[in-house]
Amino acid sequence: MIRLDTALDWLEVKGRNRKKITGRFPHTVGFEELKEISGELDLAPPFSIVTVGIERGGVGKSAMTVNLAAFLAMRGLRVLVLDYDPQACTTNFLLPDNIEYSGLITMLELFSGTDRNFTDAAIETRLEGVWMIPSKPEVRIIDRTLTGKAVHEKLDKLFTGCSEMFDLVIIDTPPSYSDRVAAAYVGADLVLIPVLPDVWTIESIALTIEDVESTSRELKCRMPDVRLVFNRFNPRRRAGIEGESIIRKEYGDILLPQTISESASVQNLLNEGLTFLNAGYGKVRDEYAELARLVSKRLKEISVNERTEKTES
Repeated sequence: MIRLDTALDWLEVKGRNRKKITGRFPHTVGFEELKEISGELDLAPPFSIVTVGIERGGVGKSAMTVNLAAFLAMRGLRVLVLDYDPQACTTNFLLPDNIEYSGLITMLELFSGTDRNFTDAAIETRLEGVWMIPSKPEVRIIDRTLTGKAVHEKLDKLFTGCSEMFDLVIIDTPPSYSDRVAAAYVGADLVLIPVLPDVWTIESIALTIEDVESTSRELKCRMPDVRLVFNRFNPRRRAGIEGESIIRKEYGDILLPQTISESASVQNLLNEGLTFLNAGYGKVRDEYAELARLVSKRLKEISVNERTEKTES
């Protein structure tokens, strides 16, 4: 649940629309109310896939995935999270405490099997409006048994029916590269690359973008939109000043304007099983709300551009 005024601020609802909605809804609202508001105001993008990835560990991909999922659900979207990572950090955070893990269909069974897809296996998480496909350490087997074009074709089949059940899919990838990760890149509408503002991240950015581009060329498919976002950003840290300057200079045209600040409360909240949506306060909370707005806006723009390209062709 969230205060209606806060939700309307984040959704940028103003004027007559705001007065109309305020008069119809309670002071605190949940997912169903938010979905109704979003639908009335046409705020949601069409069905889209977002892959969160960079070929480097420790940049906060999983933390960004779960928080972004929470804030996009706050915008009334039914979000499906796919945990690609053998470390299963996203799985451990999102799974309800009372669920029996051994009985779940995980990413391993779906990629290894033939008769089930994501809609069959999706389970509700501890976050309202968010479902997921869990991971486990053995998911690494997929990268040794399913390679090349076959993994891309398998991923396409697994998405069957997703657009009818969900509004958005977010894929949390591991730091290592494989054909399965490549399929997640080129199968997405938007690849979101969280970056630390340091010199060590620069090589990882270039490598990730190169892999996205080369896979797109190899498979002769559309190049997904790629955007960077500064994560765990501390402008006063000397070690990051040079890296930030280089990243802004080399990748400024694809760098989202919203950054996520460095904060000890990020890990503290995750340890407590909370996202910033539940925090009820704080700078980073507003930053994630704005990031969710920018991602949603960008997905709508991508959809419009694709329709325009199809019309012109």
